[in-house]
Amino acid sequence: MRVRLVDATVISEPASKGTNWRVHLGYNLQHDAIDHIELTDVKGGETLTRFSIQPGEIVVGDRGYAHRRGLHSVIKTGGDFLVRLNWNTVPLQTCDGKKFDLFKSLQGLKDAEPGDFAVQSAPSKRDGIPPIKGRLIAIRKTAEATKAARLKIKRISSKKGQHTDKRTFETAEYVFLFTSVDSSQASAQALLDLYRFRWQIEIAFKRMKGLLNLGELPIKDPDLARTYLYAKLLAALILQDLTEVYLGFSPWGFNFP
Repeated sequence: MRVRLVDATVISEPASKGTNWRVHLGYNLQHDAIDHIELTDVKGGETLTRFSIQPGEIVVGDRGYAHRRGLHSVIKTGGDFLVRLNWNTVPLQTCDGKKFDLFKSLQGLKDAEPGDFAVQSAPSKRDGIPPIKGRLIAIRKTAEATKAARLKIKRISSKKGQHTDKRTFETAEYVFLFTSVDSSQASAQALLDLYRFRWQIEIAFKRMKGLLNLGELPIKDPDLARTYLYAKLLAALILQDLTEVYLGFSPWGFNFP
């Protein structure tokens, strides 16, 4: 299976307190290289429909990509997905169409032992999306990680002045993954290990921002800003090609034998 990582990063204009632009990135894990770049304004959200997924590929994304329309688009092309879930992001059912009781299923989980549940997404009649069969993989976090996650939830709730559902605090103790990869192809633990590689795309963004100042947008004019950002992204691809072609040369500072 070929593994592709996807993610997006936000860019703000001078004096802006929000998001003005997004860079959507596809990353080929096998070749350790960027294979897709798309620049959008703030209206361009994260979705798997942006990427051309081929049969035999598995696309790995964070919680921003856990939406039925995007997941269905991957399945239609013959690919597979592995995405992180919040407990209430995608409504889940048992394989016979009944409501899946997440909290009851979590009761039997032991520390450091992943749960693997056969599920399907609930169909969306409005969008014409049928049930998407897959697996819900869940594993309990460490006490330290759980504490940090709950503190983050409290900070966000306080900042927004919103009441947080107690189930959000309860599920902060777990990591949830939803995947279409069959259990005969990969175990729950193997997929949890695979998901950790998603950080490679985060590292790619950090390189682009650190070495090319991609995150620093000095202009507000939309046309100039777009041209400026395209130039930065083109530079990133050129440097990637140079790294691959010329042994001993690395714009990222690596030392080759």
